[in-house]
Amino acid sequence: MGTSHKTVVPLLAALVATWGCDALDQLSDPSESEKTHAPVFGASPDVGACVPGTLTDAYEQGFVERLNQIRLLHQLPPVTLASAERASAQAAALAIVANAKVSHGLGSGAFCYTSEAARSSSESLLFMSAGNQVGDIGNPDRFLGDWLRDVDVGNLGHRRWLLDPFLAEVAFGLVQGEPRVNFPYSPVVGAALDVKDDREIDLSHWVNDFVAHPHGEYPSAFFDKSWLLSFSVVVDKTQRLGSVDRVAFESASVVLTNPSGAGLTVTDVQGRYDLMGLPNVLTWRVSGLEDGVKYSVRIAGVTVDGEPRDYEYSLVLVP
Repeated sequence: MGTSHKTVVPLLAALVATWGCDALDQLSDPSESEKTHAPVFGASPDVGACVPGTLTDAYEQGFVERLNQIRLLHQLPPVTLASAERASAQAAALAIVANAKVSHGLGSGAFCYTSEAARSSSESLLFMSAGNQVGDIGNPDRFLGDWLRDVDVGNLGHRRWLLDPFLAEVAFGLVQGEPRVNFPYSPVVGAALDVKDDREIDLSHWVNDFVAHPHGEYPSAFFDKSWLLSFSVVVDKTQRLGSVDRVAFESASVVLTNPSGAGLTVTDVQGRYDLMGLPNVLTWRVSGLEDGVKYSVRIAGVTVDGEPRDYEYSLVLVP
């Protein structure tokens, strides 16, 4: 049986020129980042009065730019701000704080319930933190890093939405305040990223046919070495669901080698086909990954349209 063999060559400079977004900066020291972030709130939220407040334009644009810098690491096209969804994403974030609970099925009896909050909650990436775990909410990496790592989320749904090549628009909502329910920690932060995938995207110029995480030179802060690596195949570049039922991982194997050619221990190899952003995903764990080491990844035996196909790429975690 014949197999195809593909090695990806980084094309960040060309993609930056094509898509007009900046290359990813390294994470700054928190004490310094607090001095440089744009102000978060244009109008402050009032959770007790169910007033969601607003984010500053500069903060929203900075959030989208940061997401696009991350997508650029995967050679993915940028997203834009879905202006029409800004208020509903903010309402969803308010509901998280008011109820001190993350839910994709917000009930009508919830504090600060609105139909827009319920709709946005059902189709958004959600986040909650509280007390001394809140962190620097002025830094978009606080939220994007959590969703990209996706620790203890077996289907990696947040990561797969952020890295969906067909994702076109997003709206981010963020609220900090005191919940309306009894809760032992204060303050509470809630965030919602409404992901819009209903716009036609032309990926004919896209150089890849897969999305891997981590991939290439990748900030180690956006990956948890004890958790899952992931790989998805994009067969059809004309529609997001065009790859459904065309990819199978049942016969796939994963090999990671270090520069000396020694293989690392790979466990928990599993394929999923649920429709969460990227509609297929192969996941696995690796023991012994280290920062600053360039690893070769070979994924063999993926079935695409009934034929076996192999893939190769490299990764190095940058501290």
